[in-house]
Amino acid sequence: MKMMAFAMASVLTKFAEISVQPASFWYIYNGETPEELLK
Repeated sequence: MKMMAFAMASVLTKFAEISVQPASFWYIYNGETPEELLK
C-alpha cells in the first residue's frame, strides 16, 4: 500500500511538471511587459 501511494505521488508529480513547464515558458517569454513594471 505504501509503495502504491509513492508510485501515485511520483506519477502526479511528473504530470504537474510536464503541464506547468510549457505554461511557465510561454508566460515568461511572451514578449509583453506588464504595465506595472513599466512605471
